[in-house]
Amino acid sequence: MLVVGHQGTSEGVAPGTLAAYEQALADGVEMVEVDVRRTGDGEFRALHDPVDDRSAARLAEVAALAAAAGARLMVDLKEIGAEADALAVVLAALPPERVVVSTMEDVSVAALRAALPELEVGLSVGREWRRPYLRSRLSEVFPAARARACGATFLSVNKRLAPTGILRRAPLPVYLWTVDEERELRRFLGDPRLRGVVTNRPRRALELL
Repeated sequence: MLVVGHQGTSEGVAPGTLAAYEQALADGVEMVEVDVRRTGDGEFRALHDPVDDRSAARLAEVAALAAAAGARLMVDLKEIGAEADALAVVLAALPPERVVVSTMEDVSVAALRAALPELEVGLSVGREWRRPYLRSRLSEVFPAARARACGATFLSVNKRLAPTGILRRAPLPVYLWTVDEERELRRFLGDPRLRGVVTNRPRRALELL
């Protein structure tokens, strides 16, 4: 079971900052997750939301920290169109076997699988539902066809979908996000159906493991 530090960590430090990644890696996390957006200055930064926040760590800095720590990096792409550029930054510091990529965009999964077949690229489900709502919701709860069509090698699943039986039906390895409550950490860290748990509390998750 992998504990994945979401945006590094939120335990006593601002997530997405260089300090957050340094702390998570110092705590012994084997994989950190970085939400990637391109800011107005052309930099790829660790941004969950679409704001031009220069305090967020640069993607290159996060990749370098992971490389120095011997850790793995989960790159969660938030935008369409710059997938290859973002991964070029990461792969300059880390070998492909220490990188996984997730995105909610089927087209991005397919593009990356075609361009970089050596990478693990996963389809993220549960982030939002689009119109038509019923069809979109069904494609989140039953994602096998989507995953197969775009060539995903794993699923990144919102914990809110767990009660639907998706973990039982999942045709691919699963990372579950974002698990922070004590009761849920205890439950999911012991779930053999999961490859990893993404959390804002990686230190606590490691203690429970």
